[in-house]
Amino acid sequence: MKKAEHEKRATAESKRKVHIIDDDPSVRRGLKRLMGAYGYEGCAFACAREFLAAGPPGDDSCLIIDVAMPDMDGLQLLEELTRLGCKAPVIFITALDDPDIRQRATRAGVVAFFRKPVDADELLDAVKKGARDGGRGGNAERGILKEE
Repeated sequence: MKKAEHEKRATAESKRKVHIIDDDPSVRRGLKRLMGAYGYEGCAFACAREFLAAGPPGDDSCLIIDVAMPDMDGLQLLEELTRLGCKAPVIFITALDDPDIRQRATRAGVVAFFRKPVDADELLDAVKKGARDGGRGGNAERGILKEE
């Protein structure tokens, strides 16, 4: 999808917040820049605890979460968000693609599951799908999860 098409759609979503939770500073910087370039408001966090300390995200935001992080991994963060009642759409990214983790993420209703490095267009499409479908649950069954 062309940049202009993504910007047009992102603008229509009123500067939707995309929270990026990843322990790798270069990934955080790159994804924050990517989101900003396409009209989204990127907010980056180095770990799950830092993200949680910032307060609950709105259900109108989207979360890009690294699976493997120290202290609290992506699945544990997803469980905590569910416990807190957060319904914001979640996209998982990981360098360690594990079928068990992928299956658990699918059952949890993540919008997409990507192995790093992530294709920018596919990630932007997943953010857009999360905005369109609103919240978690059911997206994984519609074939949005990406097999690498």
